[in-house]
Amino acid sequence: MLKTSFISCLALCGLVACSTKDNQVDVLIGTHTDEGSEGIYTLKVDQEKGTWKLVTVSKSANPSYFAQLPGTSTIFVSNQNKTPEDAVERYSYDPATGAMTAHEAQLTATIGPCYVSTNGKLVLAANYAGGSLDVFKLDSEGKLLPCSQVFKGTASGPVMPNQEVPHVHCAVFTPDGKYALATDFSADRIMHFKVGEEGLEPLASHPYTEVKPGSGPRHILFSNDGKMVYVISELSGEVTVFSYHDGILETKQVIMADEQVGAAGSADIHMSPDGKFLYTSHRLQGEGISVFKVDRKSGLLTRIGFQPSEEHPRHFNMTPNGKYILCACRNGNAVQIFKRNPRTGLLTDTGEVFKVSHPICVYFPQ
Repeated sequence: MLKTSFISCLALCGLVACSTKDNQVDVLIGTHTDEGSEGIYTLKVDQEKGTWKLVTVSKSANPSYFAQLPGTSTIFVSNQNKTPEDAVERYSYDPATGAMTAHEAQLTATIGPCYVSTNGKLVLAANYAGGSLDVFKLDSEGKLLPCSQVFKGTASGPVMPNQEVPHVHCAVFTPDGKYALATDFSADRIMHFKVGEEGLEPLASHPYTEVKPGSGPRHILFSNDGKMVYVISELSGEVTVFSYHDGILETKQVIMADEQVGAAGSADIHMSPDGKFLYTSHRLQGEGISVFKVDRKSGLLTRIGFQPSEEHPRHFNMTPNGKYILCACRNGNAVQIFKRNPRTGLLTDTGEVFKVSHPICVYFPQ
């Protein structure tokens, strides 16, 4: 049975979940507020049945991504207004009520923060429109301090107008905690940084790793054991597979993920909790999620399936138990819930849909 709930002129962009003893997960949905949405919406999802209900709404200006301070209820949110008011903001999340309470906000150096991450001491913000990676320190109480470092992306890729100006799309800390990686979208490379007490330093011995010209690297994913890195490229529709060791990436495989080759709209990438399957989302044509089997020894990929979705599946993620994928379909104005077969990795549409304008991101906290 199809279940829908339309909230007129909303814009959804992120999901955050916290498990409870009765198989419920609280999901925070941040929204782009360009069409009347109020900001962050809390859903409760039954991760055994794949059903949902709306809990509460917390106001926020164009929240585009979430990162949780480890071991706390603090969540950092990037406000992607594409104006000089763009910022990273600190919130407190109350799992009892689902409410998000805003605290301090710090302006980003350039506009368009579309990704945020933290290692507990630093917060990284990737600014797509401004083409920079910004670094923020946290004080002893976990409060967000003003931007302390800015690293500029470059533009040398062949695809116009997509790579005409710099874009930085994603920045993550490596599992060993020693380094950070960022996608320099318009230069077709992944930037490498060493993590220090005071911030980041470009890795002198290996400042970047190149991907194929015209790829447009977008999101970075580490394997569950931290030994492999998977990068989804927006423009080429490919996944590049790297081995990882002590800050260094070595290319092992490049495989097509986009069913509609040339759509130039590949978006997000995630792995199943058991590490057996990998998933990528694709927009603009051939809308949906591609499914890959992961070779447990080599980490290489074999494409095994595709699940169609509503229009523009910009971001997705899995319930903590891995049974369902929640897919934020921006132009389809819907968050779809797909059931995942743990044996085959393939997806089926449950018919459960949360109708909301412009969903763009899904995130589950630890």
